[in-house]
Amino acid sequence: MYLAGTGWGPRQRYRRDFARVASSLRDPLVLPIQRQKVPFGLLRRPAMEKWSLMTITVLLALIVRWTVSLGSYSGAGKPPMYGDYEAQRHWQEVTYNLPIRQWYFNTSDNNLLYWGLDYPPLTAYHSLLCAYIAKLINPDWIALHTSQGYESQPHKLFMRTTVFVADLLVYIPAVIFYCFSLKETSTKKKVSSALCILLYPGLILIDHGHFQYPCSAVK
Repeated sequence: MYLAGTGWGPRQRYRRDFARVASSLRDPLVLPIQRQKVPFGLLRRPAMEKWSLMTITVLLALIVRWTVSLGSYSGAGKPPMYGDYEAQRHWQEVTYNLPIRQWYFNTSDNNLLYWGLDYPPLTAYHSLLCAYIAKLINPDWIALHTSQGYESQPHKLFMRTTVFVADLLVYIPAVIFYCFSLKETSTKKKVSSALCILLYPGLILIDHGHFQYPCSAVK
């Protein structure tokens, strides 16, 4: 029997309704909880993009730091104090050659008027670690008394490298962790934040030009 004016019988109408239901089941707008098949590569693409941009940012920051370090430093060739570069070298000399109880006290072997150690113990232990490495390379760099005012191209390379490595192991990972932990922030904003922090000229010029270690939080 056909429906009047439609040309559809019961069987045809059943097939039409079944086709509509089947079509709605395939429609993600009708069933949003239906599992969609997404290529694995598309799922990984945002994470890969994020790490690629961050890697480029870190490499740029390292290149800028090393370029700045090729220049001169505070107090180069200017006796009798030689500047902050000599202060950092002298602290390595003091911490390596003297017992801990004498690090912060004026003695015949530790003249506090000549770049006396005046930063917290964390800085002193960092200097001691650098001193052990310096001892392996050239003991003259940290020889008690006789090394005061020591200047040479190999020693400059060593001192610059200690700052570079401290940034690479301590400061830069901390910046990356902070930026990635920012909530409700897009990937581009996180990378932009890291770029601004890592390329801040003040810290770069102080650490890798003038010569200090503030980025590695040893002060």
